[in-house]
Amino acid sequence: MKTSLYLVNQVKYSDVDYHFGTFFTSPEWVSFLEKNQKATPIVLKLMDDKKIVGYFISLKIKKMGFKIVGSPFEGWLTPDMGFINVNDLDYSKAVSSIVDYIFHKLKCHYIQICDKQITTDVVTIKHKIEYTQLLKIDITKSEEEILAMFTKNGRRDVRASSRKGVRVIKVPFDKEFVEVYYDQLIDVFAKQGLKPNYSLRKLYDMVDSLQSKQESVLALEAINEYGKIIATVFSFGENDWAYYVGAASYRVYQGQLPNEALFWEFIKFWKNRGIKYIDLMGYRKYKLKYNPEITNQPRLVFQKIPGLYFGKKVANRIVRLVRKIKGLTIRKKGEK
Repeated sequence: MKTSLYLVNQVKYSDVDYHFGTFFTSPEWVSFLEKNQKATPIVLKLMDDKKIVGYFISLKIKKMGFKIVGSPFEGWLTPDMGFINVNDLDYSKAVSSIVDYIFHKLKCHYIQICDKQITTDVVTIKHKIEYTQLLKIDITKSEEEILAMFTKNGRRDVRASSRKGVRVIKVPFDKEFVEVYYDQLIDVFAKQGLKPNYSLRKLYDMVDSLQSKQESVLALEAINEYGKIIATVFSFGENDWAYYVGAASYRVYQGQLPNEALFWEFIKFWKNRGIKYIDLMGYRKYKLKYNPEITNQPRLVFQKIPGLYFGKKVANRIVRLVRKIKGLTIRKKGEK
């Protein structure tokens, strides 16, 4: 028996009861993506018998003539978006409802959704699944218990960082901060013979959009005994989740363990703010010293035209190959 759909209507973000959402479904973040990606916000209200049960937050872009709705999409520095659950939202019913609306009412061709609340077993309509690795740390425990969860090397490095003469300070998330961060990021990528995969312009747009949301943004600098800023971190947090968005440092100072000092301050800050979980935003080997819980987070894909998903995968592989070739070329030049 086919499940009846929710009533779906497109609304303005000003009509959304946002307080049930995450940082990445906030109006400020949507505004950033609208500006930086030249995307059009698509906000859908879901109703069941005249009762609002939730909202779907997404943006529309156009690529190769195809209309794509991302919630989120690659390159947005956004790990998840999806739904705002207002009143016992049925995710299976919600996914079916918004896919039907986006394909038939909005005439779009491709939809991509990543939402921590959606598991693969709830989706009953035809779809494809990609997986991203979610590295999660539960910070509802005491600081001593959190530190004890780290690996032996992780605990050692966090403790040693405090003896290396490194100070950690909280600073405004502004253009001055992101300029320092980006300079360090260039040094991080140079180690692999690469350039950062996003521009400083993206960070400027982010700063502009988040000026009114500083209470949900954390920017930290690690300063050595000579007053040099040797590492930086910025992160976002709201309701249950905080996200480890950007971390960078100068290679020459890594022996002073500034990244470890920053990470521990990052954990303590969000714990004191009542955050429950940390999303480390992507697999990196160095993050394993903090012993995160690693799970596969599904990304749901719906295509109105067969072959679009395959075409996107091919395009992504080409981009990765080009970056790899450029990296090899840069390294060879450096060896001469």
